[in-house]
Amino acid sequence: MKTVSVIINPTSGIASDGHAEIIKAACEKRGISVLEVFSVNGNFDSVLQKAERLTADGAIVHAGDGTIRSAMEKLRQPVLPLPGGTLNWFSRAAVGDGHWELILKRALDTPSIRMFPAGEINGERFFLCALMGEAAHWQKSREALRGGRVTDALSKAKHALVRSIARHPITANGRAAKVTGDTVIAFTATASARHDDFSTLEVAALNHSSAQDLLRLGFDAITEEWRNSPQSMLFTETDFEVTSTKRIAVLIDGEFRTVPAQATVTMLKEASPVWGAA
Repeated sequence: MKTVSVIINPTSGIASDGHAEIIKAACEKRGISVLEVFSVNGNFDSVLQKAERLTADGAIVHAGDGTIRSAMEKLRQPVLPLPGGTLNWFSRAAVGDGHWELILKRALDTPSIRMFPAGEINGERFFLCALMGEAAHWQKSREALRGGRVTDALSKAKHALVRSIARHPITANGRAAKVTGDTVIAFTATASARHDDFSTLEVAALNHSSAQDLLRLGFDAITEEWRNSPQSMLFTETDFEVTSTKRIAVLIDGEFRTVPAQATVTMLKEASPVWGAA
């Protein structure tokens, strides 16, 4: 790496515009020129377009998972994901756990570029997982809570619970299997501790008939015990169709979307170059 751009999202949580000088100093100490520092303040698409036009050797993105995911999807140069949000899945997958300054130092001292796999649903990429089903509406409550809007969060949680229990089954139809569940989740190997085939997606169809089931499946998802749950059906696939009776709510790496009632999910073995540490 001889030239880099730096993108910081100060609204992510940990990331701060004040960190720009630390990043610049670390780069310049190693003979790497910082072409420009961008701060994301509601103008993210414009920032990505400007960063792309710089044609730097790499982009250092200090932000939360949503900002990093978009940068990985839209930038052609390798992205170094520095943790700056709440969960920081992307930086963990690329460089491992640690304080963002330590991760920056490791990536600068022993840089390693590798291609991240991704899934794609209706043309939009997910690098970790896509959760399809009414349970995706829980994300709205989470975002309201993160924004300090407690009353709004409770209202959205009630709405999500009602929608989740109402049940609008989704059928996942692939070459390996055809399954139906209230929630369908597609994982890349990057997101799964037990799925190490980077050429396929791990697909789970989960059923829940009550609020208790929904909470249990939520806990199982965190611990990956859903593989052993009698309410889950699991298979691996490179591409499959999902169908439902209505538009499908989807969480794409934690970002809420909706897709048509019939959609295609495809595996991309080499989707985006990621800058990590050897």
